[in-house]
Amino acid sequence: LQCILCTGLIWELIEVNGFCALASLTLLGILQAWLSLKMGPPRAARAGLINRRLALTSEIVENIHSVKAYGWEEVMETIIKNIRQDEMTLTRKIGSLRYFYSASYFFSAILVIVSAIVPHALSNGIILRPIFTTASYCVVLRMTLTRQLPGSIQMWYDTLTLVKKIEDFLLKEEYKIMDYSLTTVGLELVNVSASWDEGIVELFEKIKRENKATGHLTGDDGLFFTNLYVTPVLKNISLHLEEGMMLAVAGSTGSGKSSLLMMILGELMPSEGKIRHSGRISYSPQTSWIMPGTIRDNILFGLTYDEFRYTSIIRACQLEEDFESLPEKDKTPIAEGGVTLSGGQRARICLARAVYKDADLYLLDAPFTHLDIPTEKEVFDKCVCKLMASK
Repeated sequence: LQCILCTGLIWELIEVNGFCALASLTLLGILQAWLSLKMGPPRAARAGLINRRLALTSEIVENIHSVKAYGWEEVMETIIKNIRQDEMTLTRKIGSLRYFYSASYFFSAILVIVSAIVPHALSNGIILRPIFTTASYCVVLRMTLTRQLPGSIQMWYDTLTLVKKIEDFLLKEEYKIMDYSLTTVGLELVNVSASWDEGIVELFEKIKRENKATGHLTGDDGLFFTNLYVTPVLKNISLHLEEGMMLAVAGSTGSGKSSLLMMILGELMPSEGKIRHSGRISYSPQTSWIMPGTIRDNILFGLTYDEFRYTSIIRACQLEEDFESLPEKDKTPIAEGGVTLSGGQRARICLARAVYKDADLYLLDAPFTHLDIPTEKEVFDKCVCKLMASK
């Protein structure tokens, strides 16, 4: 509508020369729209490469021990450089298209004058009123055809890209949730098998296949070994726990004790079998986790303070003497990770936090690792056997 109105006003002032300006600006707008469309696929491809590079870097950092152990530093560097090289190639292509896009916009002002005002001035003489008025209308027409129209097309293309990402996310496989049962069964596992993701090894194999397709070099062809693939850490596990029962799982390092707890928590999805549970779960990790704040804040963990319950748990976890040695007792502030505390103190604080939560199922992952034998015996008798006897 704006273009039609401006064209009519220009026609009234300079007659047929106005169509010359409209035609030239229309062609320039089509050129800019074409440039916008040409920028779309490289931008989408570059975004995918950036996401892939960041994900790969994060994966390498998370598995840096494996990278160091197998001497994969140079290979990982080569893989990231290859991705970065492809990313920069697309960036230069996008920059070139954006340069021509911007140049065409600034060139449009000269194009309007040459195609409309100059022919009119040559044929009818220089008359300031129609010339300056036509120039004002042409500026509006130029903004519409060379800035708003191509910009709208580019925005539309970007919107389609975002919609495609949202669609891909919504079409992903649904997260599997454990069966929740309102029966008297506290926990039941039926022929459960599970394994952790192959992680960095699976990632390396995927990159190796992609590099072969693109012609990039990964470095050592003998880098990948079949024995690196992870076998199921848990296989055909079945158990049945009622309320008030206690189960201790023993085994060597890496036998799957922590993985069993992770599977019950829902952090490790079983590949076979079923898991049923009822009630709330409280968990004490093998590696003590301490947040910044006071010791009491770490134990309460956002729950309401109950003096009787809190005191009973502190006494059962053998923390009274430790609090007496601290300047502000349980209100002593501690830094993240609890670096000012001993390993045994951190372990007992995490245990007290897990016990303070009124749950139906308690999962304790090596809670006595950093305790001496007398303290371990006291905590086990008073906390696990007595305080948690009904759980």
